[in-house]
Formats: sequence, C-alpha cells, structure tokens
Amino acid sequence: MAELKDIISLIEEIAPLELAEKWDNSGLQIGCLSSKIKKVAFALDPDFIHLKTCSEKNIDLLVTHHPFFFSNIKSIDLGSSSGRCIETAIKSDIAVYSAHTTLDSAKQGLNDYFIEKIGLKAIRPITNSPLNDEITGLGRIALNSENFTAKDLAVMIKKKLELETLRIVGDKDLISSHIGVCTGSGISLMKEAFLLGARIFITGDLKYHDAKDAVDLGICVIDAGHFGTEYISSALLKERLDKLLKLKGYEVSTEILKEKDVFETL
Repeated sequence: MAELKDIISLIEEIAPLELAEKWDNSGLQIGCLSSKIKKVAFALDPDFIHLKTCSEKNIDLLVTHHPFFFSNIKSIDLGSSSGRCIETAIKSDIAVYSAHTTLDSAKQGLNDYFIEKIGLKAIRPITNSPLNDEITGLGRIALNSENFTAKDLAVMIKKKLELETLRIVGDKDLISSHIGVCTGSGISLMKEAFLLGARIFITGDLKYHDAKDAVDLGICVIDAGHFGTEYISSALLKERLDKLLKLKGYEVSTEILKEKDVFETL
C-alpha cells in the first residue's frame, strides 16, 4: 500500500521541488509521511469546501496548485477561514500537498499544458528556473505558426477552456509570431516576453495600470482570468500521477473535485 511519502515522490517527479520560487511554499502543507494513501483528490485551492468534501468522501490526500500556507503562522484561530481549513484537515486526517511554482516551471508543466490545450507549441520559458537549463522556468514563449490574430486566440481560449468570459487589451487584430504565456498572475513577465519577441501575452489577473502599460508598450494582452488559466492544473496532475501510479502498481484512486470561478459576470 502506498504511503504519503511515496505519492509525494511521484508528484515531485512531475513538479520537482527545486523549481519552487523563493517566495513560494510548494510541497507538503499538512500530513504524516507514513500515513496510508488510498484516495487522492485534486483541486486548484485547498479551501474549506474542498476539505469538507474530502472529509465526506474519505479522501486521504488533497493535491492542490495553490498552497495552504504562504507566510509564517504565529497563531491559529479556529474561527477564521484558514483555521477552519487546518482543523478540518487535521481532524479528518487529510494530508494536503501543493505544487505551485514547481508545476508552473516544470517541463510539461502547467504553462506547457495550457499552450497545448489552445493548440500552440511552446519553445522556451520566459525566465530561467533555479536549474538554469533553458527548459524549465516561469512562463513560456509559444510559436504562432498559423498566424492567429489576438482575437482568434481569445476566441480559441474561451472555447477550448470553456470560459464564460475573458478580457483583451490592445489591438485585437494584431498578429505575432511569438506568444507569451504565463498562467495565473503573470503580468510581471509581460515586458520580458516582449523582449523575447512576443507581441501578444496571455495571462490572468490583469490590473488597470498594467493594462495601460501594455497599450503603451504595444503588446496585446489576453486576460483569461486566474481561475481560467489555472483550473486545468487538476487535470494535468491527475493525468500525470495516474500514469506513475500505474507504473508503480499502487492501488490508489484519484478524482478531480468540482469547482468554479469565484467571479461571475452579470
């Protein structure tokens, strides 16, 4: 029977821990390494609803993209949102593991998966990872060999990722041979992508002043949302982990928990 440490070892084959950014907290969030794992669930966030669902379904391990903890905790208020989550995880014996920037930067990780989903081909990372291998790192530059316009790409993203809405800034008719991509909140990589030849940039969480900067720079930005660009992390992790579990002969069931964007457009 697989133990938590065995499953973590497999996850870190997919998203190596050494790829984590210094500010990030990827890795084990809560759990005992020797605990037995029979059921694994995947979600974008380790929130109370997901943990409650895990408790009801007797899930042993919740694997998320976003970490449980980002900053040092000096006290735990069980009446707070985070406190309720911690209490539920511990009382229900649910381990939580997060693959955040490790999955973002990994070869065949989240950015590569996103690009593949929308029908493009990644050629290099935007930034180098700690491994400095020109394969791993945050963001990706993708080839636009079909000469899609920014509007074409926006329509493709909306359809293939089943998004209700997205936003676009700049010239919608712009064609760029190179496309910058950074899932989640990736606008900080926009200028680096521009220097690498990208004139269209795809990300989430675009703010007003960053949008103005994009217009001044002459780059078109497609904001597909934080959730919209990252909820597919669960499918990616499940696909990759299922293959490794089969190779190892571990009898562990896996499932993706239902979730939706917290934002609604009226």
